Amino acid sequence: MALSLRVAAAYFVTIALVLGASVAVSLAFRHPRDLQSGFVLCSLFPNVGNTGMPVILLAFGEAGLAIAVVLVVAQSFVSASLGTFIAARGSMTGLQPLLQVFRLPSLYSAVAAVTDFCAPSIYWKASKNWFDATLRWDCTRSRIRRSVIIGAPAGAQG
Repeated sequence: MALSLRVAAAYFVTIALVLGASVAVSLAFRHPRDLQSGFVLCSLFPNVGNTGMPVILLAFGEAGLAIAVVLVVAQSFVSASLGTFIAARGSMTGLQPLLQVFRLPSLYSAVAAVTDFCAPSIYWKASKNWFDATLRWDCTRSRIRRSVIIGAPAGAQG
């Protein structure tokens, strides 16, 4: 888990550096706000996440693939939050871009998975000609999601 956190931290430092450089270049060219947002988005988020996974597995084995998965998860979270803010900033003003970030369900699901939130699940079962919905708490799935996001074993207590 320590390696996963170091890899994610290095990714976030890199994102901050690229963000600063792309904003500086865009300001130097005096791009209007909408073009500046597009320029920054293209600089920060290349659409190459899953493309390199088989190559990484072939070149670096399971250990390299584990690191690549951490990077893809970190990039997904950053592009869903910061990317949405930057895109909304191109056409909105004031607090509206920030409010767009909080409208995303992926933000809340990531927080729930990392904090091991145990949510109710609805199970459908057939009884005669009707379907009955049963609401029950299923914490096993939450722990599995948490293990995928932070890299801990599914049975680990955290």
